[in-house]
Amino acid sequence: MNSKHQIPVGVEIATQWAWRLLVIAAAGALGIWLLRYFSEITVPVAVALLGTALTVDVVNWLQARGLPRILATFTVVIVMLAAFFGMLALVGQQALHAGN
Repeated sequence: MNSKHQIPVGVEIATQWAWRLLVIAAAGALGIWLLRYFSEITVPVAVALLGTALTVDVVNWLQARGLPRILATFTVVIVMLAAFFGMLALVGQQALHAGN
């Protein structure tokens, strides 16, 4: 190869990083588009994962106190459902009284 057509090493390294970054950006954009397209699925899954992450310590604490893990899990789920429906009833009651 002729010496006037050689590409500097720095330019070769920069182009290698550039195409890799473009592929990563395209994959990220595709991932975000898929999450938005399937938002009916991803939002409930994200909420469920958040709820699991927030309650795993309580389940572990109950298990450390001698409760079997499955019973500790059911206890936490029942308490969370009761709290959810209790708040829902409170909001409904407040909305009913606000309308009068």
